[in-house]
Formats: sequence, C-alpha cells, structure tokens
Amino acid sequence: MLAILLASCGSDTPTVPSGPAAITVTPTALSLQQHGTGQLTAQVVDAQGTPLSGQSLAFTSEDPTLALVTPTGAVTSVGPAGNTIITVESGSLRTWVSASIAQSPATLRTDGPIVVLAGASRQLTTSVLDAVGSPIPDAQVTYSSTAPELSVTPSGLVTALGPPGTFAVTTELGSLRKTLQVIVPTHPTAPAWRRSRSACSVGGWRSPRRARST
Repeated sequence: MLAILLASCGSDTPTVPSGPAAITVTPTALSLQQHGTGQLTAQVVDAQGTPLSGQSLAFTSEDPTLALVTPTGAVTSVGPAGNTIITVESGSLRTWVSASIAQSPATLRTDGPIVVLAGASRQLTTSVLDAVGSPIPDAQVTYSSTAPELSVTPSGLVTALGPPGTFAVTTELGSLRKTLQVIVPTHPTAPAWRRSRSACSVGGWRSPRRARST
C-alpha cells in the first residue's frame, strides 16, 4: 500500500496557471518623425509566454499634445518634437513604451538680399525650421553658386570677385533648397561738395575766412 501511495505522489506534476501573466509589445520603443505614424503590436501572454486570444487591450498616450494613439496601437505625431510614453493595459496588467518624435527639417529661412562690396567677403547664414516652425539647432546647410563673379565656400563664406551685379547663391539641406540674392554694388563716389574745414558755421554755412592782410 505504501509503495502504491508513493508511486501515486511521484506521478503528480505541478499545475501552471494558464491565465494572463504579462503584455508584450513590439517594438519596445518607437521613433517617429514629425507628423509621422508608427504601429505598436501588443498581445497578452501567459506565464509560459504563450499568447492568449480574446484579451482586451487599451492604449493611451501620456502627452496627447505630442502623440495620439488609436485603440489598435497606431501612434501618430501631432507635430512638436519631444518624448512621451504610450501605456498599454489589459485588465490589471500594464506596460509602457517610449515614443520619441524627432525634428524634421521643413523650411530654410535666409536673409536677403545680401550686399557684398567688390573684393570683400561676408558670411551667409540660414535658419533651418522644423515642421511646426521651430528652429533646429546645429543643422548643417551647404552653399554654392554658379556665378564666376562670386567665390562661395560650402560653409557660406561669399567673396565678391568680379564686376558689380546681382548674383544667385543656393543653400541646401537634403531635399530642401533656397536661392538668395547677393548684390555687389558699384563703389560709392565722394560727394562733389564738402564742408570747408576753415569755414565757420553758426546756424548755417559761411564762406571760408579771408586771409588777413599784412
């Protein structure tokens, strides 16, 4: 009888709960461009990692001003760059996914026209704005010109080489391009009249003082 009981006890295996144990989400982190959309795929699994069917899932965005999420897990950037958290819930289970929205260059802004005297140099500048009009720090643009009257470095140092005129310089960043005007003026001439250093002026112009007779 004892042997039968021992054999009976030895054949018992522990029962593993097959209910919901965790939520898995892919990708584990989401990177978006401004106004871009990404998809989260979530499922409820048991303690063995086996997916369970028929489990409800809810998605919420911690910051709806940055990103919105649909009931099916589609995350869309509202516009501004930044970071937020997407929460995924099923019953008492909960997990989180980070969503990062990176600035996307959308507009090049330049001052112009630019005046450069013949033989002189001037540094050009361009502001790069993202999809909502915010500046993108340290964005690197390149400059070029087909005008032989100008020397333009890729970093935007323009030197007027030739005769006066109006010439085009192009600034680029990826697929963005903008043309600005560089004006090389004629050298200004001195006025024909000058104020005499020897003249006295009290309320107006007077003739130069006459030399004293000896």
